[in-house]
Amino acid sequence: IPIMSKPTDLIYSFDPASPSVFCRSPHLPDPYESLFVEVKPSQIANAGEGLYAKTDIDVGTVISFYNGVRVRSGNDWDRPTPYKMLLDETSDIDLPENMTKLENYRATLGHKVCHSFEPNSETDCVLPPRFGLS
Repeated sequence: IPIMSKPTDLIYSFDPASPSVFCRSPHLPDPYESLFVEVKPSQIANAGEGLYAKTDIDVGTVISFYNGVRVRSGNDWDRPTPYKMLLDETSDIDLPENMTKLENYRATLGHKVCHSFEPNSETDCVLPPRFGLS
């Protein structure tokens, strides 16, 4: 069971992504994610940044969220990113290109999970209070 800290002066509010406004507070980190993970340079050459565990994590624990703009399945943006994921039968979710770097966006960190042919994690749809269905 995570041990939560006392409240701070940070203010969180419902902030669903849309094509016109991706995130109103892109540098406000998710306090839940901060318990489990951090972003560091990848140990793989030329792979950029990756998501790393800060502590031992029990199987089945949600550790990170992926916020993105919903698009109809099969309909790309003008420039879809490699971060595009299947959300459900009718929708995909994608991260705008200018939000892929940690210096521009750190409100969620799921987009920093490195992809592997031998995965050690899985994705699922959840409803985080800040961003809605992701």
